[in-house]
Amino acid sequence: MGTARSFPRAGAELVISVDLLSQVVVLRRAPLANLRAHAHIITRRDGIIKAFDLAERDFCVVREEKTSGRSTEIVYKVLRIGGGDDKKEWLGYIRFKALDGEGTIDITNRSATLQPWHLDLGGTSKAGDANQAGAHGEGLKIALLVLMRGRQNHSVRCRSGGFGWKFNFTTRGRLVARLRRMKPEAIDKAQDQARRLSERTLLPFAANPALDLQFVIGEAQAGRNERGEKVRRSQVKREDFDAWTKAALFLQDGRDGAIISTEDGDLLTDPRLCGHIYLKGLLLRASTPTRSASITAKPLKFGYNVASGTTNRERQSVSGAGEEGQAFLAIWSSVLANRPEMVSELDAMLNTTESRYADISGAKTGMNFATACRLQEYLFGSQFAGKWYYCSEDKNKVGTASTALI
Repeated sequence: MGTARSFPRAGAELVISVDLLSQVVVLRRAPLANLRAHAHIITRRDGIIKAFDLAERDFCVVREEKTSGRSTEIVYKVLRIGGGDDKKEWLGYIRFKALDGEGTIDITNRSATLQPWHLDLGGTSKAGDANQAGAHGEGLKIALLVLMRGRQNHSVRCRSGGFGWKFNFTTRGRLVARLRRMKPEAIDKAQDQARRLSERTLLPFAANPALDLQFVIGEAQAGRNERGEKVRRSQVKREDFDAWTKAALFLQDGRDGAIISTEDGDLLTDPRLCGHIYLKGLLLRASTPTRSASITAKPLKFGYNVASGTTNRERQSVSGAGEEGQAFLAIWSSVLANRPEMVSELDAMLNTTESRYADISGAKTGMNFATACRLQEYLFGSQFAGKWYYCSEDKNKVGTASTALI
């Protein structure tokens, strides 16, 4: 946690420097890592999970979209599971409002706050929390830098705990947060405006600047870039918003049966998600035609959302190949317990004549007894009656012989 800071009185301003050591990290990151940086602010899932003490399985997102002429409104809203249809409790939302494909993003979490020490390098409220995806204390800082620098050039402001936060670069190119305490009448005015806006839009509730955490990204206004030069801030394009939300699994429209959920994580069978690796719902890496998302560099047949684990510093993979392999095998073990028919898919990967899949890396020594038994039961089922099995080593020994009993 950073050093203590005194808060300004109503109407006064406190300027906080954001630690720019994070810029060095940003410059090394791949484009996909930039997507995750955007997703840190765009999703704000971890804040909702912590504020309402939710398990990841209880995080339910509803998407709505409305188009009228040149105007588009898209809202992802978070519903607390368990309430009846007549008493829905909405915990947060993401709203994209655009005209001719460009506009702003409003992200609001109920009962959440932003503290000045969150802007210190290493400042994080997630360390040791198994339900939250980040623990390095860089996410917010990197997201701000990526959103505001270079081609993105977006404005970012925030309201939290009765304070207004405005982020900008100084004339020397230093990123700062200008923190101003809102007067009571300003809070009342903002809340009244939010109430009237929620009554005529898809918003599920009116944001309260004294109690909730709200980020607004992409307002067209004056600012300074990372070189300290005056610029006109850019609005957010629809295609950028769609790309940012793809970094969060819980914002994807999973088709029926396309995501098989277990306590150890999710098996992703949707072709759009195959080859993707997520950790606690946030994208680590997506496979391309020339590169696997797996740390082993072997191809992936399916996609995976790992329920627990840690990432390397670059947030591009779990900590190591061993951890990745064990996570995949644990998901398969749980999938087979609930969906025994999926054993045929596991068998196909184990007996492929193509390159070995990363999905089963480490299966020879890491597969548990229950999974091995399910495979044995499948291989000796009636559909394979009269067949013999042999391993590759025995096939090499017998040469032209067609079978060898093991």
